[in-house]
Amino acid sequence: MKRYIVLLLTSVLVLSVAQVAFSRPFSFSPQSYSFKDLDIVKVLKLTDEQIDKIKALREEYYKKMQDIRIKIQDGMFSLQQLRLQKQVDQSLINDKKKEINDLAKQLSDLYKEYWGKLKTILTSEQLSKLSRSFGSDYWGRKFNYRFWCPCW
Repeated sequence: MKRYIVLLLTSVLVLSVAQVAFSRPFSFSPQSYSFKDLDIVKVLKLTDEQIDKIKALREEYYKKMQDIRIKIQDGMFSLQQLRLQKQVDQSLINDKKKEINDLAKQLSDLYKEYWGKLKTILTSEQLSKLSRSFGSDYWGRKFNYRFWCPCW
C-alpha cells in the first residue's frame, strides 16, 4: 500500500513540475519576453523620416503577405478536405501540395524583398545595432528579425 502512495505522490510531483516547465511560450511572439519593454525607435534612434518610410513599407508588405497567407490557409484547408475523402486521387493531393509550396516560396521571396528595402532605410550603424540587439533569442538561436516583419 505504501508503495502505491509513494508512486502516486511521485506522479503528482512530476506532473506539477512538467506543468510549470511547459507554461512558457514555445515560439516567439511580440508579447513574449524578448521585446516586451523594448522601444525600437529609441534603441535605433530612428528619425521621423525613417519612421514614416518604415511604416509605409510595413503597410505595403503586410497587405501583400496577408493575401498570400490567406491563399496558403485556404489551400491547406482544401488539402485536408481532400484527405478526408474515401477515394482520393493522389495527383489532386500532389497538385494542391505544389500550389501551397509555390505560395510559400512567394511569401519567402516577398519577405526577402521587404528586408532588402528595409535595409536601405536604416543606416549601417542602425543595422549593426539591430543585429547586436536582436541577434538571438532566449535559447541562443538566430532570429532573422521577425519582430520587424510586417506580418506581426
